[in-house]
Amino acid sequence: MDEYIQVLLKIIFKPRTFQCDFAREHAAKIAEMASRGHITCILNGRVFPKWYGTKAAMDFITQHGVKIGLETEKEGSKC
Repeated sequence: MDEYIQVLLKIIFKPRTFQCDFAREHAAKIAEMASRGHITCILNGRVFPKWYGTKAAMDFITQHGVKIGLETEKEGSKC
């Protein structure tokens, strides 16, 4: 579950495009996140080419005791 939360946090802090290397590397986790409703590509009824974290993701992370702050995301991915 730790890896799941780490990947989810990276998407929450920096939405990722569908075809970037990050998305390819974590394809199975991203599929699971989408099926659980933790990420979406739909915002305000429009489809975008990126994955975004949802309120359900924030609730999930909070339930697992993760404290979110500005220092949580430090990776500088290009996608």
